[in-house]
Amino acid sequence: MKILKMAMPIYRQNSFLIVSTLIVMMITIRVLLPSVILMELNTYLSTFSIDYRLHLKDVDISFLRGAYRLEGVEGHYKKDHQKFLTINDLEATLAWQEIVKGRLMMNLVATGVDLRYSPLLKNFPEVILAKEKALPFKISRMDVRKARVKIDEYDFTNLKGRITNLSPDRANSFSPFHFRGRVMDSAIVQTSGKLNLTTTPVQWDLDSHLQGPNLDYYAEAISEEGKVKGYLKPFINDKVVTRLPKRGSNKHWMSVLMNAAKETVTSKISFSYDKTFKIDSKKSKSSSGPGFENTLELK
Repeated sequence: MKILKMAMPIYRQNSFLIVSTLIVMMITIRVLLPSVILMELNTYLSTFSIDYRLHLKDVDISFLRGAYRLEGVEGHYKKDHQKFLTINDLEATLAWQEIVKGRLMMNLVATGVDLRYSPLLKNFPEVILAKEKALPFKISRMDVRKARVKIDEYDFTNLKGRITNLSPDRANSFSPFHFRGRVMDSAIVQTSGKLNLTTTPVQWDLDSHLQGPNLDYYAEAISEEGKVKGYLKPFINDKVVTRLPKRGSNKHWMSVLMNAAKETVTSKISFSYDKTFKIDSKKSKSSSGPGFENTLELK
């Protein structure tokens, strides 16, 4: 009996020592692991492409939620070191409902995205997708918040939306998306469509609706094998068109829109892109009314 009483304090001491050691180890891992991951990630992101370089400022880990937070993501061209991408915060979390099904899936949330598009970025999606295939997990969806995209003189701001099925396969090759935001800080634009990320180059189709104080249009476009075709249905009047800026690439557009506005309130303007942008005057005609004609869709 005396021996048992003596053993109990020793057992408690050993248990306390084991628990204390585990807690210290977990705290140490929690403190050191983000620094190790940050160093390894930045080494990889600086060499994963011959054209682009990505860099992270910080990494944070939440074990309980199974989440990684990447802060201060920046993308630069290697040729001239010009910055083309900024993401203030990129959070990746495990999709627990998919783990129950035996699949390792991640959900992404990108906040504060600033993308400056140029022709140098045409291969960027293919590069990212090629590297994504080597990851041990798949990406279920990505939510985008407070984003800005600039294409030439056109500025899309306050964009938010979602892309799903970012790890497609042959059985489910399409990745639907929907975005809403503003153009030139005035008109509201909504865009929906789908991507085929299994093709090279990436194929896509979209429907877009822009609503402004004096301008309203519907548009459809599709891209296959690097070639784009589509149409634009503007609802305008000549007084509005004359107030639109006529600088840079706008000059040709404004002349087409002014002619369309003089002929009818609703016109359909067909366009295409194959290394150069073209407006097909033969296919541009009067249209019966607003809405999408649903004539362009990936099969």
